[in-house]
Amino acid sequence: MKNIHIISTDKPSRLHYSKIQNSYGYILKQIPSTCNDGLLSGQRNIYITSDEEIKEGDWGFDGLHIFKCLKPFIANETTSGKNIPCFYIELDGKSNTFHETSYIKKIILTTDQELIKDGVQAIDDEFLEWFVKNPSCESVEVEKVEFEVDMGLGDSCIEYGNYYKIIIPKEEPKQEKDDSYIKEQKERRRKLFNLIYELEEKKLQEEPKQETLEDELWGSVFAKIKQYGLNNEVLTILKQNFNISKR
Repeated sequence: MKNIHIISTDKPSRLHYSKIQNSYGYILKQIPSTCNDGLLSGQRNIYITSDEEIKEGDWGFDGLHIFKCLKPFIANETTSGKNIPCFYIELDGKSNTFHETSYIKKIILTTDQELIKDGVQAIDDEFLEWFVKNPSCESVEVEKVEFEVDMGLGDSCIEYGNYYKIIIPKEEPKQEKDDSYIKEQKERRRKLFNLIYELEEKKLQEEPKQETLEDELWGSVFAKIKQYGLNNEVLTILKQNFNISKR
């Protein structure tokens, strides 16, 4: 089951999606920074989730949003009379909303500096270096290691704790066998990436008025999308890398 989630961010990060010669790939920086060397480039954060029980103060992920779980409560569905476990959550600095607990995955490891400062364990460099070389990996085994610290004052002064250990695969992650649908999606994504790269090069070579050039580029993008077809994967790429809300 997928438990590695990559999300774009406008804040400094150690993980960048950047230009590498004539393509794009992940680069690991020594310190959090920003990246802007291409239309698809930018900072990324990794979030590793778990099926562990969500508790007050945990950070969660629902497939789209990162949020902090505040106070749990039970909601009563009027139509069926069922009691539904929920959490009040803090999303984008606002705490006036809630989410069903069953849709929340607990974030246990991350590169997000905000979450790390709030107590979420940071992903170690060993895994990050491995991931940069194996970016297709979508799931990884995580072991919860428990330990105790003897303060030297008897049994009453023993502290207990735990941390998460990522089990790095010894072999490169195996790719699923392609069927016609998967091949079609990969081909669409390849054409879209190539198109964006061509438009980027064109933007660097030509210097007409900025607004006119941007309109021309966007017109070409959407013409190609219409030709190749639009699907959820293409939409995700556009939403993560372009400001399409004004288009």
